[in-house]
Amino acid sequence: MTQFETISEILTRFFAGTIGQATLAALKVLLILLLGKIVLSVGSTVIRRTFCPDSRGLNFEAKKAKTLQPLMLSLLRYTVYFLVAATILDTLRIVSTATILASAGVFGLAIGFGAQSLVKDVITGFFILFEDQFAVGEYVDAAGLSGTVEELGLRVTKIRDFSGALHVIPNGSITNVTNYDRGNMRALVKVAVAYKENTEKVMAVLEQAMLELREENPAITDGPRVLGMSELLDSGVEFLLWARSSPGAQWELARQMRRKAKAALDAAGIEIPFPHRVVFNRTED
Repeated sequence: MTQFETISEILTRFFAGTIGQATLAALKVLLILLLGKIVLSVGSTVIRRTFCPDSRGLNFEAKKAKTLQPLMLSLLRYTVYFLVAATILDTLRIVSTATILASAGVFGLAIGFGAQSLVKDVITGFFILFEDQFAVGEYVDAAGLSGTVEELGLRVTKIRDFSGALHVIPNGSITNVTNYDRGNMRALVKVAVAYKENTEKVMAVLEQAMLELREENPAITDGPRVLGMSELLDSGVEFLLWARSSPGAQWELARQMRRKAKAALDAAGIEIPFPHRVVFNRTED
């Protein structure tokens, strides 16, 4: 037995004198399928343990693990399926492995010329993953759509918007990405009061309300602060409130700032402006 003797040749020599060629071919196919299943099972286990948030080997963040794990599992599955199919065809002497690989190269070249959009999607998806532009679970604006990323693949990205609709976006159409989950986010709120109100009193009331909110909301990383008067409106004076929060909490923080400001102004008897209309009743003598 030489160093380069294959499993197929070993089986052929061992069983040649006891069983027929058809039975031997069937045994080879079963062995190839069994080996493929073992490789797929072991590889899947390794990938799940490697791309895991609490992995001891590679400490991936939860979002990156959720992004890379299904992608690596898909690549492993398709690779094993291709190799198993090619080996079985070669074992049954239907098509040789060299012919299959040559055909795959020609087929890939044909795809490159005839399906340029598909190639563009795959290349763009690769760079999205390589540059870590966004990950599963993050809230983004991409291709004119906003929502939470549910799946990121080499060809398409799946985003679920606030209404619950799932959008499947080809990666090639993603040219600009706005990610709302990287770094602390800003919450900016505008509050208006009537012209007759004392501005110093208004600022003191708002500052006290924002100080209370800071104690109530652990997601706040900076502020909230009253920046001062920002604009003179038709019916009142506008004040600007500013704060920063952990990623994804900025919208809830802005709602809490409005609620807290409204309650504080009402408690202090400060009027919030509303449109007024003056009607003159003219009578002729």
